[in-house]
Amino acid sequence: MTIRTPIVYSDIVEIVEPENNGEGGIKVATLRSKIALEPGQLILKTPLTYPAPLYPTRDFTTVQIEDKGHMKFENEFEYMNHSCAPTAALTIDVDPESGAANVNIKVLKPIAPGQDITFFYPSTELEMDEPFDCWCGAPTCIKHVSGARAIPLADLEANHEVWGITDYTLKQCRGE
Repeated sequence: MTIRTPIVYSDIVEIVEPENNGEGGIKVATLRSKIALEPGQLILKTPLTYPAPLYPTRDFTTVQIEDKGHMKFENEFEYMNHSCAPTAALTIDVDPESGAANVNIKVLKPIAPGQDITFFYPSTELEMDEPFDCWCGAPTCIKHVSGARAIPLADLEANHEVWGITDYTLKQCRGE
């Protein structure tokens, strides 16, 4: 496997190529921290239109940005894998006056050097382009990842902070 992503944040993260097949026989690269990271720490803040334009449709490499469309991280953060016990969350800040928005990656729990940086894919995705079975083994594991709309609302609300569910995703699942 050859990593073809621009390396931009080499001081804090690294892409690690798989040495063997992951759970379920899937070979995946992972994003790992090179430094200790603390809960609440922002490790990425990027304007909504950078590094790539918004895409009107989803695919397996895009991240849903509320009702605005989908974006791709064209840097190391493209390699953040899913976990039902994520170490980070995607957040979106919108300036109410200008409408300018930033996509952020915020640390949810302490991350040690060498630990994977992961997020809960349904935290931003209402429906996944390519659903898959999850093998993370976390107590809160949902077993099959197909988007937030496939998760019972009670589970979304109970695990809102653990999973880093965005307010937009919760409101959509509540029908608000």
